[in-house]
Amino acid sequence: MSDINGKLLIVSALECESKPIRKHYNLQRLADKGPFRYYSCANKQISLIHSGVGSLAAASATSWAIGKINAPQELFCLNVGIAGGQHPLGSLFGIDKITEHASGTNYYPGLTHYSKLNSGAIVTHSKPSTQYRPNQLMDMEAAGFYVAASQFVPHAQISLLKIISDNDDESRSQISSKRVAGYIEHNMPEISQHCSRLIKASSQLFSDTLDQRDLS
Repeated sequence: MSDINGKLLIVSALECESKPIRKHYNLQRLADKGPFRYYSCANKQISLIHSGVGSLAAASATSWAIGKINAPQELFCLNVGIAGGQHPLGSLFGIDKITEHASGTNYYPGLTHYSKLNSGAIVTHSKPSTQYRPNQLMDMEAAGFYVAASQFVPHAQISLLKIISDNDDESRSQISSKRVAGYIEHNMPEISQHCSRLIKASSQLFSDTLDQRDLS
């Protein structure tokens, strides 16, 4: 059995996406010889995993990480990463609809914990795309992350935060690790508030579970 008492699992594709989050929560890499870079905080309530780029990579990393966590029924899963879209660079969105480009399948993450965040739909592509469209973001991981997480937890416990890294004015070729880390850092107040809401909700689920056991 794992010693990770999971309340929140954060999945990011890139090191530059996760670095500001790891710094904020003082996440340390675990000495696990698994296939992914895996981090956790001192109380083991928050964990983070680097998936690598692409939907399959995101699905594999999410499934692997959840398998390391105790009581996954109380776990909340969060994907944080960059996306393209016709919005100002650095804009933060809570994703309320995911479309897998290859199949046209739609998925709907939970909305309860987004609070005042701007919401948006995202299309997950199998390769980079510059076909920017109004009211639609683009990435390469969201669908894989969602499908994997939904095998373990209800959709209400799955959320995605995406930050605009490229648009019609600033192409993908201008994305740099430093710039991406800066976008994440700039949005850390909102990201951390969202994480706090998820951790609080996880604690409430744990409390409700204990109450049900007491009544049985």
